[in-house]
Amino acid sequence: MRTILVLLYFCTTVLFAACAPEYEMINGCEIRPNTTCVSFELNGAVLRNADLRGATLTKTSFNRADLREANLNRANLRETSLRNASLNGANLTDADLRQSDLSGVFVGADLRRANLNRADLSGANLNGVLYDRDTVLSISAPKAFDPKAAGMVLKE
Repeated sequence: MRTILVLLYFCTTVLFAACAPEYEMINGCEIRPNTTCVSFELNGAVLRNADLRGATLTKTSFNRADLREANLNRANLRETSLRNASLNGANLTDADLRQSDLSGVFVGADLRRANLNRADLSGANLNGVLYDRDTVLSISAPKAFDPKAAGMVLKE
């Protein structure tokens, strides 16, 4: 009986380890949901379709990164730099983007309920970006920002 229990324990441990997902590591940051990577350099990283929902990525630099179709739902991206990053089709619903440099490409991204308070959208391509009445758009630049004129789509 004891041999069977030991064998069962061993098999369960091995199978559990084999089934556990392996996540990509970039510059010491584990790319997975709910990860915490504060003040990391992820410039030029290819994170297309990455699942970073609920991640804490404050003060991280994503300059020229490929975040197309990435899931950043509920991510804390406060004070990040997304200069010249590609976020086409990215899910940024409920994301905290306060005080971030968002001068990248957001074509078709979902920014509903996102907080963009004091974010810099200078030169950002926002064509087809979804937003709603809960999206905080009190941004720092340009001062007379008009979501509709920028190509954003109001969706309730």
